[in-house]
Amino acid sequence: MTSSDKDVIGEIESEIEAYLKLHPDAADTVTGIQQWWLAPGTTMRSEQLIETALTRLALRGLAQRDQLPDGTVIYRGKRRDV
Repeated sequence: MTSSDKDVIGEIESEIEAYLKLHPDAADTVTGIQQWWLAPGTTMRSEQLIETALTRLALRGLAQRDQLPDGTVIYRGKRRDV
């Protein structure tokens, strides 16, 4: 991974984190996140970089990865116990 990739991943993390603050119940696939959650013009970012950013957010406790019964993987904001 290049330093440029690391910079892009950090930007993606920030965008997803901001999106989840505004839409705490949002959940989508990597493709959906690429299309709907990230700023316009960022669709050129690879799904691999987006998935890496999501994994890093999950490790920080800010997102979670769920696999649906049909095998589809979705990501959402980390649910908080109330």
